[in-house]
Amino acid sequence: SFFCSRYGPDGLYVDGTFGRGGHSTEILRRLSPFGQLWAFDVDPNAVAVGRQLMDLDSRFTIMHRPFADVDRAIPPGVELSGMLLDIGFSSPQVDDGARGWSCYQDGPLDLRMNFKSGISASEWLQTVTVPELAWVLAENGEDDDPILC
Repeated sequence: SFFCSRYGPDGLYVDGTFGRGGHSTEILRRLSPFGQLWAFDVDPNAVAVGRQLMDLDSRFTIMHRPFADVDRAIPPGVELSGMLLDIGFSSPQVDDGARGWSCYQDGPLDLRMNFKSGISASEWLQTVTVPELAWVLAENGEDDDPILC
C-alpha cells in the first residue's frame, strides 16, 4: 500500500509526475483531512489541470517543476512520507499533434515536455552536426548503430 509509512494517510506525499491527475485524485481520495499531496510536472498544460484541482482541494499543491527538485521544494524539517513516479509521457501529450509526440497526427517536431522551455527538436536538428546527432542516437537510441537508427 502507498500509505505504509508511519504517517499513513496523515502524511505528506508526492506525485512526481502529475500528468492529468489520475494518480493524484486517487491519493487524495485515500488521504485523511490532515494529509497533504504535492504534485510536480513540467508540462504547462498538466500544471493548469493541477491548479484546478488545487482550487478544489486544500490538501493538494501543484508545483511547476521537475520531480528532481523535490528536495528543494519540500520545506526543511518536513518529512516526506512517500512518493509516486509514473515515468513517461501522458496520453494527452501524444494525442495532441502540436506537441510533436504523435504518430497519428501531423504536427511540428517538438518533443519537449515543457513546450515553453528550450528549443524544439526541429530547431535543434537544423543546427546539430552529424557527429553530434550520431552520438545522441548512440547514447539514447535503441540500436547500437547510430546510422541505422
